[in-house]
Amino acid sequence: MKEFNHFVPQFYLKNFSTNKKGIGMFLLDKRKFVENASIKEVGGRNYLYGEDGKIEDWFMQLEGIWSKIIKDIILNEKIPNDIEEYTNLLIFIYLSEARTAQVADYQTSLLNKLSEFIFKNDKKFKDMNLKEIPKVKYNIPNLISLQVMPNIVCTCMQDLVLFIIKNNSSLDFITSDYPVVKYNLLFKKRNYMRGYGYAQMGFQSFLPISNKICLCLMDPIPYNIKCNEKGIIHLNNENLIYELNKLFLDNSDELIFFSNNYSEREIQRLTKNKQKVKKMEAYKLGNDKEWVIPFQTKGSHIEVKMPYFKVRKEFMKLSLPIHAAGPLRPTAERLIEEYKKIDKTEEIRNVK
Repeated sequence: MKEFNHFVPQFYLKNFSTNKKGIGMFLLDKRKFVENASIKEVGGRNYLYGEDGKIEDWFMQLEGIWSKIIKDIILNEKIPNDIEEYTNLLIFIYLSEARTAQVADYQTSLLNKLSEFIFKNDKKFKDMNLKEIPKVKYNIPNLISLQVMPNIVCTCMQDLVLFIIKNNSSLDFITSDYPVVKYNLLFKKRNYMRGYGYAQMGFQSFLPISNKICLCLMDPIPYNIKCNEKGIIHLNNENLIYELNKLFLDNSDELIFFSNNYSEREIQRLTKNKQKVKKMEAYKLGNDKEWVIPFQTKGSHIEVKMPYFKVRKEFMKLSLPIHAAGPLRPTAERLIEEYKKIDKTEEIRNVK
């Protein structure tokens, strides 16, 4: 059993490394540049997935599958046509977010916020006159996010389309300890501040898989997209790569990773305007009698230049709902309802 659980896979980080053993790393809080950090020793946390090693072993099996798929995409610049490989790629994208330490910390924050409200508002706990509300934690904080993976992949991700963004410039992509960036250019252009969920209209996610290749999983319908017939968006301008790197930086937690070609001066320049690391924290809306804790989704809301995506005119005039969920894609809504029916049928069979 391995004590150190990698939530950023080693095979993934090797795609950004020149020697496949070390990688450039920058600690955001300490503003510390590490020229050649050991890939074996970064992007992980002790016993993040529990002490029995079962989830870690599961990830190791998946990583053997993913590494071959990702390697093929990098070499051939082509999204797999095989259904099984494509599904595994969607699973990789989803789990690259769900398995992170920041998601684990958020789940723990959510649990403690709930317990805090209960202890403060439930009469039987008030009568105990506790001086300090006890802290609670999950044995495997990411477990809930991992368990809902089949639901998300089968419903909210099936109608999204994968594009390849090819970096033809001399400036490399960076990545981070939270490598999947959720974005929504449609919402941004409409000044529509919502969380970015996989089922939302206009959803986009960016995942750099090497210093020259980035995957973009998105809802293509609201956009005019400048790509070739193979679904590849070619970027030759360093300024556009810099814009995407700003996105990857904004989405990071504590660390960014980059090829050994980067100098400390270049990384300091990139990171100089990031004052503090964003943390996902649970919070309460309402009063002590009636309250709700919104489920918070990670996403970047900064302004970045993406001239290869243009919002269609009709979507700039589309009526947008005021509720927190935002507009959902019709296909995603239908798949969600179908999945609920299947899930309900399984429950009835289990009862029988």
